[in-house]
Amino acid sequence: MEAALASIFRQIWTSLHHGVKQGASPYRLMQLATVARDGAPKSRTIVLRAADEVKNTVSFHTDRRSAKIAEMLQQPRIALTAVDLPLRQQVRVEGVAQINAEADERLAVWDSSPPHTRQLYQSPRAPGSVIDTPEQAYPSPEEDGLAHFAWVSVVVSRIEWLDLRPDGHRRVVFQRVANKWEARRIAP
Repeated sequence: MEAALASIFRQIWTSLHHGVKQGASPYRLMQLATVARDGAPKSRTIVLRAADEVKNTVSFHTDRRSAKIAEMLQQPRIALTAVDLPLRQQVRVEGVAQINAEADERLAVWDSSPPHTRQLYQSPRAPGSVIDTPEQAYPSPEEDGLAHFAWVSVVVSRIEWLDLRPDGHRRVVFQRVANKWEARRIAP
């Protein structure tokens, strides 16, 4: 891979790592795109929890009762998007979602999560359930939060970078081919 494109690739992974560690990073909250059971596109925000360039994965957790889990089980190919407005850059990550692929990793993430995060999974109601009052979805100590906790790792196969600088837009696609990354400039 030529040096300029390799530098962009490194910048992307560095930004993903910052998204995991820095709450104010534009890569912390990403948009997840899935395909619903009826074929309709669905998009929602997830919190990036891990980025591992060696394993070639990005990861997040969610409630296993949520619609996105059912959608990823039906169609595991997904996309994530982050936008860095000050830099005028967009990064799209595509790959295959693996839900609770590594049980030990799932348990380690659960154990290292702060109490307020674990409490989110103690709601007696599944996300998207119709409720009469907000209190019906409040956490309950009787609920086994770990039972509702899903760890999703996305094996990355494609990364697209778009730079919208006023002096000229640039776009690059990085594609995983035969266990190595290939890069191509493409028209913005």
